[in-house]
Amino acid sequence: MEVPMLREQVRSRSCVIVFLVLSSTVLLLAGAGGRALAAQEAKVGYLDLDRVVQAVAKQTPEYEDLSKELEKRQAEVERRRAEIDKLEDELKANRVIWSEDKAKEQEKLIRDKIDDLKVYSEGAQRYKDVEENKILRRLLPDIAKVVKQVGERDGYGMIFERRILLYGSPTLDLTDAIIKEMTEKR
Repeated sequence: MEVPMLREQVRSRSCVIVFLVLSSTVLLLAGAGGRALAAQEAKVGYLDLDRVVQAVAKQTPEYEDLSKELEKRQAEVERRRAEIDKLEDELKANRVIWSEDKAKEQEKLIRDKIDDLKVYSEGAQRYKDVEENKILRRLLPDIAKVVKQVGERDGYGMIFERRILLYGSPTLDLTDAIIKEMTEKR
């Protein structure tokens, strides 16, 4: 009976020693990091990356081209929708006087046009997503560079993205400053 108790005591002491060593290491590292952070003024800010990207993207020629193309595609969607509405109105007005075959033919034509419109709309949405992602990929390195420059110039220790914050005082919001810097660089 003494041997199992001795093993438990040794194991317990080993756990305590490991805990003390780990705790000491954590405290030393935290103390060193705390002094470094205290030495560098702990100034913190955040930005709304979505707002920055939208504001900056609108200033690019690619975005202007994309907007024009999307307007054309939206006009085509509206034209097709109006055509479908006209066919539906025609069906409602003439259903009584048309033969059953003629009414079914009109219904099939309407369904086909609706399906075509869905395919066209989905294609337009995919096109928009792809083109916006191209613009975003091109802008992100520039935005990151400006954020770093503002952080270093103005003495920020950290700049966060708004979505990861639970709370951020509006006085710490750097979004407008970043947009202004990006606009001046363009």
